[in-house]
Amino acid sequence: MIALKIHHNDVPLCVAGASDLGVLNTIVNAIGVLGSDSASLREDEKEPDFFLTVGGLTSRNEAPNEHLRWLEHTPIAIGDCIKITLLETDEVDAPINRVESTPRDRDEERKSFEEAKRTYHLLKHKYESPIA
Repeated sequence: MIALKIHHNDVPLCVAGASDLGVLNTIVNAIGVLGSDSASLREDEKEPDFFLTVGGLTSRNEAPNEHLRWLEHTPIAIGDCIKITLLETDEVDAPINRVESTPRDRDEERKSFEEAKRTYHLLKHKYESPIA
């Protein structure tokens, strides 16, 4: 199976993967005032928040799908080295968290579609060139 091997400052953290995945990701997050022209998002914000997450989503035919997590909000800092190796292996770590994926309600899905359509029509003049 396809997996992600994650190291933080040369320390192995996990090998994330499962035989029934359709999505596998590693996200390095930096949230807050990140530059001299950045505005604070919150009044109580003092320092930026840096963290790492590793997760995935199953893609199953018969059973309900699940969101999986191998790392959740793992702190990192300026100067840290995050190494991600994409590999094929039969040996992976078990996820630390599993949450059943709830399918979207059809009415909720329609509402989201209509909102996206309204936004598209509102902004299309900015991004589409006129037909010649």
